[in-house]
Amino acid sequence: MKPQEFAKWMREEHDRVHDLALKLREAVAKIPRVNRGEWLTQLRERFEHLRAHLHKHMALEEQDGYLPTVATHRPTLSGEVDRLRHEHDEIVKIMEGIRRDMHELTENDPLLIRDCCRRLENLIGFIEHHEQDENLIVLSAFTDEIGTKD
Repeated sequence: MKPQEFAKWMREEHDRVHDLALKLREAVAKIPRVNRGEWLTQLRERFEHLRAHLHKHMALEEQDGYLPTVATHRPTLSGEVDRLRHEHDEIVKIMEGIRRDMHELTENDPLLIRDCCRRLENLIGFIEHHEQDENLIVLSAFTDEIGTKD
């Protein structure tokens, strides 16, 4: 894939992740005090959409996406590629823990609901930071070196 194609693909993927994360963030920002059943159902659905998309997204990055290409194009960035790949594993573990706990929640668990929402907010923050790092590594790998002699 050419650098322009990578940039377009990553932008589209990151935009989709951003949209799904935004919907989830909106849901956790307004925890209802009563009648939480429907809200919990919607929260679970929004989380599942984000989780499923991220699984696919990260698998594509690792197989056909930027990770192998960056490591091949700029071997000096292999350490960063390995770090980002490891973060994929960590994000999956965090999502699985949230998923497990979220499915045990009932509308009568106000403290557990608040705890779950905080964990979702943290997850979204981790994802945003991770994607910024991905953008930077691709930028570093596919732009001309700064400060080279003419």
